[in-house]
Amino acid sequence: LALFPLLLGCSPMLGLDKDFYVADKEGAPDTLPDGLIAYHRYTTYGNGDSEAFLVDLPSGVVSPELGQLFQVCGPLSPSFSPDGKRLAVAARPWTSPCPTGDAHRNELEIYVLDIEDLANPTKVQVTANTVPDEDPSFAPSGDFLLVKHDNDVAKLVLDAGKMPYAGCDTISAPSYCFYRASEQLRPAMAADGRVFFQQGTEANADIFYFELAQAETTLTIAPLPAAARGGAYEARPSLFGPWLYFTQWRGKNDPADRVVRKMLSALEQTESHAAFEDGMLNDYTDPGAMIDDLVVFA
Repeated sequence: LALFPLLLGCSPMLGLDKDFYVADKEGAPDTLPDGLIAYHRYTTYGNGDSEAFLVDLPSGVVSPELGQLFQVCGPLSPSFSPDGKRLAVAARPWTSPCPTGDAHRNELEIYVLDIEDLANPTKVQVTANTVPDEDPSFAPSGDFLLVKHDNDVAKLVLDAGKMPYAGCDTISAPSYCFYRASEQLRPAMAADGRVFFQQGTEANADIFYFELAQAETTLTIAPLPAAARGGAYEARPSLFGPWLYFTQWRGKNDPADRVVRKMLSALEQTESHAAFEDGMLNDYTDPGAMIDDLVVFA
């Protein structure tokens, strides 16, 4: 899920058992703000059958399926550019029909879709290689992407003369690959230059951050904890205004997801829980803030 002009870079992975809801502290508002939601859906990640759509707000009109429209297979993890005119996705190159039954992760590339005129869809391919490129996220400046490239974070400048990027051995400044022994997921950049990401999965998942400028001098990540309880899941980070939103297990022995947030200026403080978790669903996940305290979630 991604929202424009209200949010950059939240993208839940919706299976068939999850749907979208909107809530604030007093419940859903009477009218939704103007903007767009981008989301993807699939049966399972491993099946490779993801589809992506745009939803106009407040009308709720849904676009044609973006994979078919832009001729990419299995689009995942949409992220809006700051001006709302482009959408970055991870997807496989087009074949007809698109294959399913296998995630084909090594075939995943990053594309930027021009969504300003859906009647004349155009795209730019950002990567072309034989390793997975996933989880694209536009920087606040709009001139580069942060992506998960072969399980590491990479900064890819949107320079037509250098795209598509083949791999880290050919990437040169001002694009960079940042190496770390473990897998990093869902990088997202704050306005102050910090990059937040998920490391690990299930009970080992935690959220860390690093300073982008510092990483560019060493090409390595020196992570600092943003949300890291031992033995409990903290994952799916997204940023909005002064807040870091994420999904968290309710407890080490209660692996049901809930939506929480922290102030970016006070990460050492305890997170606050969403007020709308009233037992309506077992899991509340993938928060995406819209305006103020208004949140879209799965």
